[in-house]
Amino acid sequence: MSGRHPLPSLRLLPWSALAAGLACVSASASAGPPTLPVPLRLPSVVSVQPASGVEIRYRRLEDTDIPTSPGRLEGIVSGRRWELRSSALLSPQAQASHRMARLDTGWQWRASGPLQTVVLGDTLASGGGWSRPVRLGGLRIGRPLALRPGFDALAPNGVAGAAALPTAAAPMSLAWAQASSDRLAGLFGRAPAPGLLPVSGPVELAAGASDYEFEAGLLRTGWGTEADAYGRGFAAAAWRRGLGGRMTGEARAEVSSVRRAAGLELVRGFGAPGNLVHGVVAQSEADGGVGRRWGLGLARQALGAAWRLSWDTFDREFTPAGAVPGEAALRSRLEAAVRGSLGRRLEAGLSVGHQHVWEAPAEHVVALSLRWGLASGRSLALHLGEQGGAQDQRHARVVLAIPLEPRRR
Repeated sequence: MSGRHPLPSLRLLPWSALAAGLACVSASASAGPPTLPVPLRLPSVVSVQPASGVEIRYRRLEDTDIPTSPGRLEGIVSGRRWELRSSALLSPQAQASHRMARLDTGWQWRASGPLQTVVLGDTLASGGGWSRPVRLGGLRIGRPLALRPGFDALAPNGVAGAAALPTAAAPMSLAWAQASSDRLAGLFGRAPAPGLLPVSGPVELAAGASDYEFEAGLLRTGWGTEADAYGRGFAAAAWRRGLGGRMTGEARAEVSSVRRAAGLELVRGFGAPGNLVHGVVAQSEADGGVGRRWGLGLARQALGAAWRLSWDTFDREFTPAGAVPGEAALRSRLEAAVRGSLGRRLEAGLSVGHQHVWEAPAEHVVALSLRWGLASGRSLALHLGEQGGAQDQRHARVVLAIPLEPRRR
């Protein structure tokens, strides 16, 4: 059984906890890790505005109803065209000295000229259509940041402690399959929940329109852990332009002290807005090895449903951004997902994935979800899944969601 608190309620999170969180967020690293005096039982989502231009947000990081699971506390001070953000990880079940840890601190300025957006501090390099996002401490300018579907910006540790954001497709799991159809929302431009980064699939630009992004700084590893550190330098630049005939092209390059990579993405729109096919090709050079990757994808809305199909293949020597020694190298990956309505109150989703890793058995996952909308905001969901490969398992779950307070008319 699960529920959600309404956002504007000041009773949900004690002001003493918010004050402690903000103190943690702004604390100097030299002062040592701040602590919370007693275990907290925190809500899943809360947002308060104690003053004009000041906002405090909290969001539980895990999809669970356990009130003591980890969460992200964020403080925002904003002006007419700028924002100062700082966030911390709350772990109520951890030892007292490790219940709070700094996550990100950064200043953002929204410009109307060629700069578009300027971020100074902790940020992300987007990864474009063929690479993967990495955490940086440094500078980002250009178009606003948007992540491709499938990456989790809130999960600690990244890829086995690397700077790269974790992707739910490697290794494949039932958790990936159950969330795959939900990622279709990002492909068709739905607004993100408050406090979350926008998610966007390939973009179709009008003929002659263009945008860009540039990121440079130090790669950040161990995000959200005691091993948090800034390491080697990294820089990336991308330029995107509408070529006419509903064709859009983007070129991107990345460089660090141990790796160089470059690639292209072509997007072709067809039919209704948001329907498109896209392809990528890229090459990386690291530790004397040169490898390539290719990919094709389709995103479409038809028959009252959203559809996604993608295929990628990788050379053994292709090195992704933020790679660490011993990381499993992908060989090929096939993903398919569909989500749509079967009636006024019934929604269904189906996800299928098949993946090969070099020198490892193939993996596959299949997941089906059904959700019935009930009266008074209640819902009943059924999740079925099967995973095969290194771990064979089946999964079945029924979830009844009941609001904690009556819906307001």
